[in-house]
Amino acid sequence: MLDEDGNGGFAWYLGAVNDHIKALEILCHWGREVQVNVKDDLLLAKRFEGLKAWDIAAGKGNKEVLETLWGWGTEVQVNLEDDLLLAKGTNGLTAWDIAAGKGNKEVLETLWGWGREVQVNLEDDLLLAKGTIGLTAWDIAAGKGNKEVLETLWGWGTEVQVNLEDDLLLAKGTIGLTAWDIAAGKGKKEVLETLWGWGREVQVNVKDELCWPNVG
Repeated sequence: MLDEDGNGGFAWYLGAVNDHIKALEILCHWGREVQVNVKDDLLLAKRFEGLKAWDIAAGKGNKEVLETLWGWGTEVQVNLEDDLLLAKGTNGLTAWDIAAGKGNKEVLETLWGWGREVQVNLEDDLLLAKGTIGLTAWDIAAGKGNKEVLETLWGWGTEVQVNLEDDLLLAKGTIGLTAWDIAAGKGKKEVLETLWGWGREVQVNVKDELCWPNVG
């Protein structure tokens, strides 16, 4: 079940990669039978780039696998908040970030619901949380051109009463770029049009704050 480095079963990893929930279920069953540590050796085991089955399922958009893993997390008493929902791989990304980058809106909605369930700070721990090189899910979605994800995040921003102007639209990552800058650099025209519309909606000075901001 475990590889020679003790980094978690490769079969388990491949089951997550290929969305084989039945395979994960039987491996978990056998893991219990031979008394492996289901929590550390399967559920939370990291493989390539520090990814767990949980992260892989988020990236693949497999909500059913995520729900199964979440249930097992409850069963084996992992810290659902720190070990799953907000856990970062060695690439600095959480499942939330990965789902945003892949445009998996349904997964984001599921994670948002679980965030409420375990009472994380939805604003600081999910919506505005910065991962690798200071990017939020908002920035990642802008760079990937995932307009639908941006619209979902914008709606949640309204819901948790963040400052839509300062915390989303004009917010800069640690690399000094806004979602507007990132989308422009990636040539994401539809995203730029969406951000421009929101700029008008929240009454920013679209000329000075979006097109030609003072970068000094």
